[in-house]
Amino acid sequence: MTKTATVEWTVTGTIRNEGTGSMSVEIGAIGEKPKEGLEPVATTRVLLSPGGSASFTIAAPFEPKRVDVDPDVRVLQLGRKRATTTLTETKQTAK
Repeated sequence: MTKTATVEWTVTGTIRNEGTGSMSVEIGAIGEKPKEGLEPVATTRVLLSPGGSASFTIAAPFEPKRVDVDPDVRVLQLGRKRATTTLTETKQTAK
């Protein structure tokens, strides 16, 4: 995860399909939940081939705290807890 000088956060990563079918899946960068309302979400979608992997990039106007695969829970997924990761800032870049 990186932060640009324009206060935009960029999350990059790689997702791997452990299944045997092709699947288009949404990936969401999730921000901190405010006292009232919903937590902010910025998303992208990737196509995964059987046993394959795909890189992704998500730009967000807020600081993401975690990344969830299928944040709206639309896909039946074994091991859903493994489809979430907490983020740490790795570097800051200027634009």
